[in-house]
Amino acid sequence: MKILRVSTFPTIKRPTMGLHSAKLCNINSVKTIFLTHDEKLDRPKFEGNFSIFNFGKPLELRAYQQTIFSEFFFIIRRVFGLLKFSLYGIWLLFFYKINIVHIHSPMYIIIAIVGFFLNKKIYITFHGADVQRIKKSWCYKLCAKIFTKVFAIGPFMVPILSRIHGSENVVLVHNGIDQDIYKNKNLTRKKQIIAVGSLKDDKGFKYLIKAFSDLKKNNGFKEYALLIIGEGLLREELTKQIKSLAMIDYIHLLGQKNQAQLIELYNESEVFVLSSINEGFPKVLLEAISCGCKIVSTDCGSASLVLKDTKLARPQISEDLSIRLLDCILSKNKSNIDISKFTWESVIKIYFDEYKKISL
Repeated sequence: MKILRVSTFPTIKRPTMGLHSAKLCNINSVKTIFLTHDEKLDRPKFEGNFSIFNFGKPLELRAYQQTIFSEFFFIIRRVFGLLKFSLYGIWLLFFYKINIVHIHSPMYIIIAIVGFFLNKKIYITFHGADVQRIKKSWCYKLCAKIFTKVFAIGPFMVPILSRIHGSENVVLVHNGIDQDIYKNKNLTRKKQIIAVGSLKDDKGFKYLIKAFSDLKKNNGFKEYALLIIGEGLLREELTKQIKSLAMIDYIHLLGQKNQAQLIELYNESEVFVLSSINEGFPKVLLEAISCGCKIVSTDCGSASLVLKDTKLARPQISEDLSIRLLDCILSKNKSNIDISKFTWESVIKIYFDEYKKISL
């Protein structure tokens, strides 16, 4: 069995981006041809029976504020970039005599469509915001019949995808955590709150910054600091917000960190906060829990599946986040959330069980 898997692939600098799809290469009875964009960055080593093919520049990100003119040319560049990338994927499909095409974003649907007409089995995994984008897409709905199975990372996706594909064709899957890497070192915790994610709207950092500012001004906690790990288009806007709230000495945008640095920051921080508006299955939540942080989260994606009895804040409501942060800081209890079932082995088994069905 040969699989053409199309997705992002982790780099040393961004080890969690594309991690889910990279972990699926570790199915030794399956040969994986992994197609990804060439990021000109070193990649971590992964076990498995796979070959990686880097092709084309990473897709250009949309600027935070664009004119109609710049938006038009952005779309043209993006379409041509995707078309060239897809043609290379189609060549791989022929050259390696692929049996299964598995894409990890609707962006790569051209490769999936060609694979379908060549009588290949077609799969797709939805990881997060993509599921919101296809809800009203007539183009995607027109192509929905090509997929053998659709994987949803998070329960909230299942009803949306079931309406398009039929509930019998949607499979719920989750993310995993390497607990031998992300672990509690039992360090002395600083009076420090940590948040991790790209600086974009979906992560809700502007609401977190306001919540932390209110927490400081209304309740003291002069010794506490908020560290935001990640990079993105909203850096300038968030920096202005921090300055306007007179929080420059207490809120720090630390940029991108590698895996070792991130694990150290988890271990020296008292509280981890997930302020997202939209998520699939946030890996950072599992990482922070595994490293022993107390947890505050909005009710987004699969957060409720992981946190269960923990009271969650409403997304985009700074007051809720501030209250949850206050409760968490005042609580002397350590995080006691069971994440033992969230292993990469269990994730791989879900996929492999579905792949096996087509060869029976």
